[in-house]
Amino acid sequence: MVSIGDLVAGRVVRARPDYNAYLVLLDDNSDFAILPKENVTRPLKIKDTVTAAVYAKGERYPILSQRCAHYFRKMAESVFRPAFEHDGIRIHRVASVEHAAFVKIAVSHPSGGDPIASCLPYVRTYHDRTGMTVSLVRYTKDLFEYVKAALSPAPLRSIRRVEISRQEKRAVVIVEHGSIALFLGPRGANVSSASKLTDLHIVPIDERQESEDRRLPSPGPVVALA
Repeated sequence: MVSIGDLVAGRVVRARPDYNAYLVLLDDNSDFAILPKENVTRPLKIKDTVTAAVYAKGERYPILSQRCAHYFRKMAESVFRPAFEHDGIRIHRVASVEHAAFVKIAVSHPSGGDPIASCLPYVRTYHDRTGMTVSLVRYTKDLFEYVKAALSPAPLRSIRRVEISRQEKRAVVIVEHGSIALFLGPRGANVSSASKLTDLHIVPIDERQESEDRRLPSPGPVVALA
């Protein structure tokens, strides 16, 4: 019996073009699973082998996905295992958003070393297996620095300051005039995935807009600045 979050392997036994899902025969228990076409990284055909995560139970068969956080994390744990075993690298969180071509992975080093350098040799393998570009983020307990790092590849030099309300789980990031599109990303994917990675609602604001908004009532108490 598979559980939600399990990584499973199998082969496609039904791939009709007029159906919105593939039928997959699982390797381990000879049971079937459903893999919706919207949850795959590439089109599949009959006899293709596939690895995916159990996303939901389903009415009859488990539902699989290659686009959910379970899948991205399990694949990271597999691909980056040498860095875990050799350098003690730890994954703190994995985040992606619908239709994005990248996944953000927050990692840390037990002795304060560079976890990104330890993981870089395996980034290409992760892309080859998942079809996703990896954005490695250095995890830190310093929430201000973590928010900044989570917004990469937007330029850190363009961040003027970060205001965080822990009570509201909200971070306002004041950025250089004209650079806000870099922080938002296409269709807001960069800031949305950064919000998931930090578990904060991140709101980038152009510094000129922020200057104008100073005349307006504050939306809530800001408990810290950096």
